[in-house]
Amino acid sequence: MQSLEEATKELNDPWLAHVFKHLFLPEVPVVFIMIILGALSGGNMAVRKDGSGGFARALEKRYLDLGGEVAYRSTVEKILVKKDHAVGVRLSNGEEYRADHIVSAADGHSTLYDLLEGKYITAELRKIHTEWPLWKPVVLINYGVARDFSYEPSITMLKPTSSKGAGYLSSDCWVIRIFNYCPNCAPAGRTLVQVMIESEWQPWKDIREDKDAYNAEKEMTGKQVLEHLNDVWPGIKDQVEMTNVATPHTWWRFTRNRQGAFEGFAIIDKIFTTSVKRTLPDLDNFFMAGQWVVPGGGVIPTLVSGKHAAMLLCRRDGKAFNTSSKEK
Repeated sequence: MQSLEEATKELNDPWLAHVFKHLFLPEVPVVFIMIILGALSGGNMAVRKDGSGGFARALEKRYLDLGGEVAYRSTVEKILVKKDHAVGVRLSNGEEYRADHIVSAADGHSTLYDLLEGKYITAELRKIHTEWPLWKPVVLINYGVARDFSYEPSITMLKPTSSKGAGYLSSDCWVIRIFNYCPNCAPAGRTLVQVMIESEWQPWKDIREDKDAYNAEKEMTGKQVLEHLNDVWPGIKDQVEMTNVATPHTWWRFTRNRQGAFEGFAIIDKIFTTSVKRTLPDLDNFFMAGQWVVPGGGVIPTLVSGKHAAMLLCRRDGKAFNTSSKEK
């Protein structure tokens, strides 16, 4: 399959080639972009006016309505196993919860090597987690701006004229999202402006050991990126009322995703159509879901993987898969 990088070599306009090359990773197959554009054109993909927070809360409400419970700020330290059957989890605070089945949507590497202590990993999964590339980590900066951006497109791509050094940032392509379609993201007359920039894992991990240096680097990064935005929208740097900088280490701290890879494995030709097994042959009552079993991650494939896990559970228990809260 032809990659974006290969396909864009046929374009004559350098900036157009640059934009298409960075719609996703340059290594992404062109067919993947066609799938995304087709879904958008057919009305099967869209952005929500209440943002990602509204989407997450809708999922939570559905789960709670079905009788589920959610325990936030609860880091799982170990999956409890008895006679090769998963029987529960132990949290980092020592609390233990027993269960008939365990479904892990957590980071794949830490699930297999840490939570299960590497005891049930297969040769195939070991190869996957050793050889498959990860999504490059990003720095995500949100600015609360006292300015009306209703006239601007919601997404802009920027190639900075120079790299000023802070934040270990790529100077290749910055994605700027202007949430002018989301009334819940900012008060009237103000706008949330978000900048996503590829970065590096190791420097942020290392500097995190010195909390003062880490915080100083975050502050410097926010300021210097804002200088670039001011070149595009003069005066914006004096209108910023809130700044929040999330680093690759932030992604790891909240999600434990390996090396801050926010969408798991990168989409490249050799793994684009490859599936990852949801179960382990020597461990019963255990299933995997989430972005680490669907190369490339993303909202829709990840949600579908959760559906697959539920279907596997139903099949195991001899029950019909039913999406209604009432038995039919």
